[in-house]
Amino acid sequence: MLIVAPLRDRPPVEESAATDGLHGLDRLRSVRSALPAITHVDYSARVQTVDRRTNPDFHALIDAFSRRTGIPS
Repeated sequence: MLIVAPLRDRPPVEESAATDGLHGLDRLRSVRSALPAITHVDYSARVQTVDRRTNPDFHALIDAFSRRTGIPS
């Protein structure tokens, strides 16, 4: 993992009193954003790039996801 970037909203999902004081795997398993699979514990995410010219199908999928969810690509 060479480059990470902070997510725009920090924290993207409000933490509740239920997550206060969690550590280790319990902290890792708590929901941190609308896209928890890509959100690190410190509210960063790995930078990913997809070029429309070299991978048009995957680029179209990401674009459709962005339009449908409102989560920018």
